[in-house]
Amino acid sequence: MPTDSIRPHHAAARILSEMCAEFGLEEPEGDDLESIEVTGVSSDHQHVESGDIFVAIPGERTHGANFVADAVESGAVAVLTDPAGRVVAAEASVPVLVVDDPRLALGHVARWVYRTDPEAPRLFGVAGSVGKTSVTFLIADLFERLGVAAGLSSSAGRRTGESRVASTLTTPEADDLHALIARMREVGERVAAIEISSHALGGERLAGLEFEVVGPLNFAADRHDAEAFVEAERDLVDPELARRAVINVDSEAGRRLVEAARIPVATLSSQPDSDADWIVEWHSDDQGTRFEVRGHDDRVVRSHTTKPGALAALNAASAIVMVVEGGWATEQIQDALDRTDGFDVRIPGRLERVAARDGAPAVYIDGDDSAAAVRTALTSLRAHTPGRLSIVVGDGQAFGADAASVAHELADRVLVGGGDEPATAQALQQALADADADDTVLFLEARADALRHLDDDKITDPTLELARDALSDAGW
Repeated sequence: MPTDSIRPHHAAARILSEMCAEFGLEEPEGDDLESIEVTGVSSDHQHVESGDIFVAIPGERTHGANFVADAVESGAVAVLTDPAGRVVAAEASVPVLVVDDPRLALGHVARWVYRTDPEAPRLFGVAGSVGKTSVTFLIADLFERLGVAAGLSSSAGRRTGESRVASTLTTPEADDLHALIARMREVGERVAAIEISSHALGGERLAGLEFEVVGPLNFAADRHDAEAFVEAERDLVDPELARRAVINVDSEAGRRLVEAARIPVATLSSQPDSDADWIVEWHSDDQGTRFEVRGHDDRVVRSHTTKPGALAALNAASAIVMVVEGGWATEQIQDALDRTDGFDVRIPGRLERVAARDGAPAVYIDGDDSAAAVRTALTSLRAHTPGRLSIVVGDGQAFGADAASVAHELADRVLVGGGDEPATAQALQQALADADADDTVLFLEARADALRHLDDDKITDPTLELARDALSDAGW
């Protein structure tokens, strides 16, 4: 199985002939499809399990049908592919079914096989620009505080029940996503927070799904990329995919997306004079950020997040409003947050504070090296840094010119690693060598998500370990 794949443990079999009837597929001659049971779906021949239907998709370099023999050897009971794939798989020892677009069919077939139900669990999807992972984690955390069992799928990891896996993709392929959601239903999770990448929107990975609420974040969008943002997110605010949306209208991109939406939208703004449905206000304190999110109908939630800055407040507000739009009352949310004095959620690689003893400089890890994200992170940290603000870039060769320009503009020091662990460790140690309690170091490691892996059923985070070792070596 791939590292980011979780399947239901007790999948009820489907009959292949019934699948053909469901989707209007022509049954191959000579095969007794009524006797063939399907219990899973896989688009990757390396991860086929017994009882799967193998969906052979044409790729950039080769056609998936070239691996039908491997899939059958692993237990595939049937193949679904396109006309070209049928020619390649002509000698297969299992039935070969044909559709025009197997990638599009993948999600719908997986929905049918796994019996994906939009009501169990109800799906909350987060897409857009800066903040996707954070808001996804915050939604799942808030539901847990409300006593609602919640699953999670993000670029920083996936979880359902007792299962925890690292992620290789921000959003899994459609077959893996439906399998994950089926497992969430199996363990009794009532909701799921799903991070949605731009590739997922454009690559049919969401086929067969229906979201209760979506949040196409546009915190980093401006008038120059508004058109591109709306084009990328338009499918998310379509009734075929979602029932409701929450959209920030501080930017032109957000306002345009509201106009393009074909579903009900709740608007959110950080501008006090905005006519948005919800207004968020915030201020920094020694422990993070206090915020208030207030609706025009006198609904209000006041709370705190340990993350620093305006983006932290907007992320928290977005999560809260999405849960409200899903049907939960602000009074319930306020009570849940009051019990623990707000959000204190570890979000791997997203302005993640590295624990250290008292008196140590503050060290944060962030995994987004885009210019917009670097500006947001440094601006947020500057408000909490009385002393020097340094940035350590793990892989300087991959650091873009625009991001580098922002780093030199906003940080007091910029130190660059060579892309390997020894060089990065040296840069971190240099940043911490003469730092004191008033200083902050931002460790920017764009490979943080990719480096995270499963080790003895636990997720190991080499980036976090590297930062901890650097603090220790510096005497902290």
